[in-house]
Amino acid sequence: DLARANVALEEANEELRKKKAMLREVELKCEELSQLFDQKNFEKQKLKAQITDCEIKLDRALKLMGALADEKERWASEIKRLDSELESLLGDILLSVGFVSYLGAFTGAYRERIITTSWRPMITQSAGINCSESFSLIETCLLYTSDAADDLLCVDLGGRRIIKKK
Repeated sequence: DLARANVALEEANEELRKKKAMLREVELKCEELSQLFDQKNFEKQKLKAQITDCEIKLDRALKLMGALADEKERWASEIKRLDSELESLLGDILLSVGFVSYLGAFTGAYRERIITTSWRPMITQSAGINCSESFSLIETCLLYTSDAADDLLCVDLGGRRIIKKK
């Protein structure tokens, strides 16, 4: 009876060792899967951060494209304005030279009348040279000397303009 009990005990211990070995394998597998889960979860968080970063970049790119489209329109209108000014450049310079050379000593009203009734029609009709419709010596001088114009301030004092440094 004791021998059978020893054999049964030995079989039970053997079975216990097998079960403990199986338990260790399962625990190792669980630990391995837990580490894999943590790794994949970290990768998931990293990808979510990349998605958020990409969404922010996409939003900024779309805003930039919109701003550049607006800038394109502004540049197109600026090109048209500059083309128009370029067409009247020669005539405006001719009027400016004549103004400075011959009309400086006269009153503002007289100078304006001479330019609008005599000189501008003579330049545009007789010579076929375009001039600005609203010629102004100050604007012409400031327009074509833009670096100097950045430092000047034009003040209108009751029909009399004064130009001074800013």
